[in-house]
Amino acid sequence: MSKSMIILIIVSTFFGALFWYFGGQDIQNEIPYYLKKATAKTTTIAVREVIIDAEVVETPSAQQRGLSGREGLSGNRGMLFPFAEAGEHSITMRGMLFSIDILWIHEGKIVHMVDDALQPKDSAEPAVYTPPVPSTYVLEANNYFIQESGAAVGDFVALGLTQE
Repeated sequence: MSKSMIILIIVSTFFGALFWYFGGQDIQNEIPYYLKKATAKTTTIAVREVIIDAEVVETPSAQQRGLSGREGLSGNRGMLFPFAEAGEHSITMRGMLFSIDILWIHEGKIVHMVDDALQPKDSAEPAVYTPPVPSTYVLEANNYFIQESGAAVGDFVALGLTQE
């Protein structure tokens, strides 16, 4: 192997390590999102002109798992839970590592919201959030979404399901 090739490998390794140390691990956190997005059903949701790119979880096992175990959501991303029938669909915070905003949606409008929902660290039992009214969708979003969008109960929600 030539001397210039060895120097190139060493320099590349050095810059790669610097990249990884100063933010490259953030890209690693995004890899599962983009791999799932390649095969997952997604939707674009608009609340007061703020757009969320949401993964749609339709199976009971995927709905039960939800965002549990994930380290967070970046940007305006979320998870949408569609239900076949209207009901008081509870959200359990089991295994959640970050706080979220939860919006219950029925007939195209927000019917209930929880701002900054989090699983308490000192509790063995998972926190459970249940709306007082029926809904057909539940949206989990970053914990700043309600404040950022100015969302309020009664606001119209535009759901545009797309397959990617």
